Amino acid sequence: MTLFGHDVSSYNPAYQPAAGTFHMVKCSEGAHTHDSEWSTLSARVRAAENTLLIAYHFLHSDSTPAAQAANTAEVPGIKGLPLMVDVEVEGTSKPTIAQCAAYVDEARRLGLNPRLVYLPKWYWEELGSPSLQPLIDRGLHLVSSAYPTQGHYPGDSGSGWQPYGGMTPLIWQYSSVPLDCDAYKGTLAQLTAVLGGTTPEDNMTPADLLNTPVPGAKMPNGYVPKVWELLNGSKTADTQLAAQATQIAALAATVKTLAALAGSQVDTAAVVAAVQDAIGKAVIHVEVESGPAAG
Repeated sequence: MTLFGHDVSSYNPAYQPAAGTFHMVKCSEGAHTHDSEWSTLSARVRAAENTLLIAYHFLHSDSTPAAQAANTAEVPGIKGLPLMVDVEVEGTSKPTIAQCAAYVDEARRLGLNPRLVYLPKWYWEELGSPSLQPLIDRGLHLVSSAYPTQGHYPGDSGSGWQPYGGMTPLIWQYSSVPLDCDAYKGTLAQLTAVLGGTTPEDNMTPADLLNTPVPGAKMPNGYVPKVWELLNGSKTADTQLAAQATQIAALAATVKTLAALAGSQVDTAAVVAAVQDAIGKAVIHVEVESGPAAG
C-alpha cells in the first residue's frame, strides 16, 4: 500500500491532521528560530488517532551545525521524535552535505533522533551531484522532491522514487498543491519502525507524563494522573486505559483507607511501585493523601 501524509509549518496554521498517517511539522530553523506554529500543529497531530509525528529542522549554511542542533534541542516536546533535516537553498543559505552530517552528529549527541534528510534532487545536482555516503553512514533515509503532476500522485513508479547519490527515497514529496504532499510505500507501522519506533512519550520523565490528564481518571483526592498507553503506535486513552485508571483509583482509595485506620502516613512510593508492576509499561503516578486517624 501507499501511505500519504503532509509536511507543514507556520505557512499552514489552519492545518487539521488526518488520522492514520504521518505528519512532518517544522520545529526549528537556523540557530535562533523556532517555528511559530510548532506547538499548535504538533499538538493537533498528537491528538489525532494513530498518527506519526515527525519534526523537521530547516538547515542554514550561515550558522554552525552545533548551534543549530542546540536550537532544535530547545524546542518543547522534541525529544524522542523522528527528526528530518531539511537541506535546500534559501536566499544566500546553501547548506552542504558536510554541514548536514555535522548537524546530525551534534543532534544525536544532544539526545535527538534525526532519521530523515529532505534533499531535493535539483538541489543535490546544484551541489555537484555528490555522493551521499556521509548520510548513508549515519543511517539517514532520503526524502525526495519532484512535482511532475501537481496535485496528483503519479504512482509508485514515478520519477520521485528514483535513486540518486547512492540513496533511494523512502518518502517522496510529490506535490506542493494545495500544500506539501508526501507518499510512503508501506504502512504507518512500517514507517514508524523504520524511523526508530519511538514516540515523544518514550523519552519523557514521569513529571512530563503528568502534564496532561487522562479523561475521567480522577483520583479520590482530586488529583488527575497522566497515563500514556501505547496501543498499536497510537496514544489512545481507550476502554482498556480507562479500566486501568479505574483500578488505579480503587487501589489508591484502598491504601488511603487502610492508612487512616492504622493512623499512619501513606507510603506513596510503595503505591507507585505496586501500580507500575501491575500495569507494566504504562507510566503512572499515584498521589494520595492520608485521612485522619480513626478514633
